This record gives sequence, C-alpha cells and structure tokens, in this order.
Amino acid sequence: MKRSTTVSIPEWEEIAAVAMAVQNIWLSCVSQKIGCYWSSPQYIAQMHSFFNLNANERCLGFMYLGQFDHTTLPVKRRVSMASKVEWLI
Repeated sequence: MKRSTTVSIPEWEEIAAVAMAVQNIWLSCVSQKIGCYWSSPQYIAQMHSFFNLNANERCLGFMYLGQFDHTTLPVKRRVSMASKVEWLI
C-alpha cells in the first residue's frame, strides 16, 4: 500500500480498498479453479527493508496462489435459505 502525502484519504479506507481488491482476486481464482489465500506471515515487519519500501509504503501481506486437485474436496450439500430464515410480520 502506498500512502499519498497530498490526498487526505484515511488509512483505514486505503486498507479496506486493498482488502476488496484481494477479495476480487480471490473470486477470480475460485472461478478459474486456482487455490489462493492472503496472509501476513510473521516476518511481514522485515518486508519493508527487503522490498526497499519508502516511508509512505507498507506491505499488507502476500497472496499465495497454486493449483490443487479440486476433485478430492468433499461435496457439500446446501440447504434452502428458506429453512434458515424466520419472517416476523
């Protein structure tokens, strides 16, 4: 994430925007049968120097991608949403 010094967008909004972008990547991976997850490993604090980030930049995590055999996953049956909802009138 790169913070702008001229625009006063709250940091939480920029972090939320990154999270939404990550979710869109995740949804794209699911549709293409690519396994993925976003994580912040314990060594995330050292990424600042490893990636040579500026003072206004921050690493928020890594997106791990890979292939796996989806046919080995158990098939889950979903129940109707109507069985979970109770309407109060």
